[in-house]
Amino acid sequence: MRRARRALLPLVAALSGLGSGELSSAFTHGLTLAEYRGRVVPVVAGPGANRLSVERQYDPTIDKFVAEHGLPDFLYVASSEAVQLFYLEADFVASFQRTASQPASTVEVTNGIPEVVKKHISESPQGWIADPGAASGPAYGPWAPVPQPRPPAQPAPAAQPVPAPETQHALPSAERLTGRFSAAYGPPRSPAFAPLADYFARTRPLDQLVANLNTTVALPADLVLAIEECGTPNAFYSPAAHRISMCFELMALLAQQFRGHPQYDQLFSATFAFVMIHELGHALIHLSDLPVTGREEDAADQVAALALLAGGEAGAQQLVTAASWFAANARSAPLTASAFANEHSLDAQRFYNLICWAYGENPATRAMLVAYGYLPRDRAVRCPEEFQKMKRAWDHLLAPLDRGGARAQ
Repeated sequence: MRRARRALLPLVAALSGLGSGELSSAFTHGLTLAEYRGRVVPVVAGPGANRLSVERQYDPTIDKFVAEHGLPDFLYVASSEAVQLFYLEADFVASFQRTASQPASTVEVTNGIPEVVKKHISESPQGWIADPGAASGPAYGPWAPVPQPRPPAQPAPAAQPVPAPETQHALPSAERLTGRFSAAYGPPRSPAFAPLADYFARTRPLDQLVANLNTTVALPADLVLAIEECGTPNAFYSPAAHRISMCFELMALLAQQFRGHPQYDQLFSATFAFVMIHELGHALIHLSDLPVTGREEDAADQVAALALLAGGEAGAQQLVTAASWFAANARSAPLTASAFANEHSLDAQRFYNLICWAYGENPATRAMLVAYGYLPRDRAVRCPEEFQKMKRAWDHLLAPLDRGGARAQ
C-alpha cells in the first residue's frame, strides 16, 4: 500500500528544515564557543572577525548594532550568553546579554574605556585571556560588568527501561495498536551544545511531527522521539526504553562535514531525515515484531528510502542527497576487518543501494543517475525489479500500521 509508506511523510516534511537558518547559526555558535570564550580578540584583520560573523548570524541585536555603528576593534566572548564589543576610537563598550531561551540580546552601552584596558588589548594583536585574576589582563570593573557564565546543566536522568511488547504475532492486531508517539528535548551536558538545546526547546520541531504521526501511524506501544546529548556522534533506537535518540553530537558531525558546501542546508536536512527514518525503521521492526530476513540495518535503510521516495521527485532528490553522505564516508573510511564484520553494509554499498532504489522507482525520469556514472549499468538493469520487490514487501508489512487500515480491520 502506497498509503502505508506515505504515512511516514509527515516525518520527512517536519525534518526537511533542519540544518537551515537559525539552527545552522546555533550549530556554529555553540561548536566554536570554546575557541573564543574568555578571550579579547581583535576584529579587524584578526581572529575576532570570524567570531563576530557567527555572533551576528546568531544574535539579531548584535547584527543590528554592528550595522549601525560599524565594526568594533575588539570582541570579548564571556559566555554563550554574554558578549562585549570594544570601540576604541569612539571610546565605548557595548555589552550584550541574552537568555538561554532567546538569541536576541539586550544591549547596554558604557562610555569611556579605562586607559589600562585600552593599553592591554591594543598591545596584544592576538588578544588576551580576560580573567580577572590573571596577570595577563586587567580585571573588569563596574564600568562594564560581564555576567558570569551559567554552570552547565545537569545530565538528564537515565530513562527507565520499559518492558518490550509481547511478540506472539508477526503482525499486530487492531486492538493492540494503542501506542502513541511523543517528543523529548534533552538538556545539554556540555556548554558547546547549549545553543542547540536552546533552539530545540524554543522551536520544538518534533511536536507537530508526533501529532501528525499519531493520526497516520498506528503503534502497538508508545515510542519517544528525542533530540538530546548522547556522548557519541550517533543516532540509535533503544528497544528497552522505546526511544529514538538523535544525538547533538551527530548533528555537530554533520555540520562539520558539510560546512562550506554550497548545498549545506540540503545535505544536512536530507541526511538527518534519512537517519531518523532509518531509526524509526528499527523501532517499527521491534515494536511490531516485523519479520526481517537478512540484516536489520539493511531493512531500516529500505524503510528510510521508501519513505523518502513516497514524496515524489522532491523525496527522490532528498534520498540521492542523503546517499552522497555515504559516498563521502566511503572515500575516507579505511576498509578494515571491523568494517567488513560490521552489522551495517559498507558505506559504498549503502550508497549504491540507495541510488539503485531511487533509479528503480522511476528509471525514465532518473536515467541521469546511470548516465552520470552514479550507478553502474550492470546494477541498474536489475534495480526496477529490485525496487518493486522491496516495495511490495514493505507495503505488506506496514499495512497494519496505517492508522486508517488499523481502524478498518
